[in-house]
Amino acid sequence: LLRDGYPQPSMLLTLRACLAERHLRQGDLERAAEYAGSALRLARGGPAVLAELTRSHVEVCRSHLAADRFADAAASVAAAHDLMQERALHPAMAYCLLARARVRGRSGDAEGALADLAAARETAWPDDVPAITVELAAEYLAAGRLETAAALLDQVRPAVVAGTPLAAELRL
Repeated sequence: LLRDGYPQPSMLLTLRACLAERHLRQGDLERAAEYAGSALRLARGGPAVLAELTRSHVEVCRSHLAADRFADAAASVAAAHDLMQERALHPAMAYCLLARARVRGRSGDAEGALADLAAARETAWPDDVPAITVELAAEYLAAGRLETAAALLDQVRPAVVAGTPLAAELRL
């Protein structure tokens, strides 16, 4: 996109987040981490930050419309639209955080891995939260924080469906 003259940040973010998710699902952690890193660098913040930025752009748009500055209002609407698209991408961004967490965990950065897994858990699709929670608990266990790991597993146990790979991993 950049080479062809389309440096649209929201489009690049969408593309890289989706590529990170796809490579992570295929087990290609190196490529997933590569795309995840570039997507995370393009992201502008969590859902609350994006919601506030969107509200700001909408207010600026209203001000421009009141002043008959239609081109400026259109630019504000476009910026708000991009932010809304980015908010919708947060579940995909969870996979970016998950990929980065795995790389950090393998390289010995336990605190970084824990932070990324916790953030992934907060932004993931509800169906993905149990698996991410189990991975977070495993990282806490590896860091020697047994009580935290046990509490996370107790939280997630009721949401795990019997007969699934996650249930087998938890021996349910």
